[in-house]
Parts: sequence; C-alpha cells; structure tokens
Amino acid sequence: MKLPSIDPENLNITLVSLALKEQTGIEITELKAHLTSDKTTYYLSDASLSLPNSVLKIPSAHYNLSTNEVALVTEQSKLSKLDLYPFMPSLKYLQNDIILETSIKGKLPLVNIENLLLSYGDETNIKANGSISNYERYDLADLNLDITSFQITPDAIV
Repeated sequence: MKLPSIDPENLNITLVSLALKEQTGIEITELKAHLTSDKTTYYLSDASLSLPNSVLKIPSAHYNLSTNEVALVTEQSKLSKLDLYPFMPSLKYLQNDIILETSIKGKLPLVNIENLLLSYGDETNIKANGSISNYERYDLADLNLDITSFQITPDAIV
C-alpha cells in the first residue's frame, strides 16, 4: 500500500495488492485500486476485485459528497455463482458464469444505466440501458429499461 496523502480533501492511496480469507470461507484473492480525492469528490481508478472464480474490473468511478453525483464504469467482468452464492443463495441454480460490463451515472438516489452488457454462458446476451429513480427504495421507484438487444438460444430455455 502506498499512502502519499490520507487527508480526506486530498486523498492519494494506492492499494497495490490485498488478499484475505474470512473465517466463513469468503476469500478475496486480490484487491487493487487507486483512490484519490479533490475536496468533496472521491475518485477510484484501476480497481479490480478478484475472488477465487470471479473478477470485477472498475477502471473508473467517482462520487461527490456535496452533490451526490456518482459515476461507475466496469470493464468486462466475470461473476461466478460460486463466489456470489454466499450473498445470494438463489443463484445456486446457475450453470454458467455471468459476464458483465456497464456504465452508470446519476445523482443519488437516481441512477442512470447508460450501458449494460450482460452475458450468461454462450446462451444469453443482453444489451440495455435505463434508469431507476431511487435505488434505495427500488420497490417504490420508477424503473425504466430499454433492451436494445436480446439474444437467447434454445439451450438456455431447457
């Protein structure tokens, strides 16, 4: 870890590599990131979270404490049910990995999904964009979804 500055208004932290294994068996094989700030805005760059069977890549993200503006970009990332199951047991029936790529912006609690690419094995591919008016109360929020491409093979239905 490199810590040139830990001042919250001028943060500069580079997490070169962190790995850990929790008592329940949850394991992070590698966590890397560069975190900076400029007064009220926090920036994350070159971040990646690797689990035993998954990897989430975040080349850029930011959050402004004053305005609640947020942005997040993920590169193509692989999510495995084996790593997600402890948090979402209903995923135990998945047979394939999920491939995710997205770009999100908004002024919280509003979130705009500018780009969402989602693949499930070779059987299902979805391209979409949309928004949710309040991610904190998604049960009452307005949800807009525009699916621009949806491909599914017969194997996915069986």
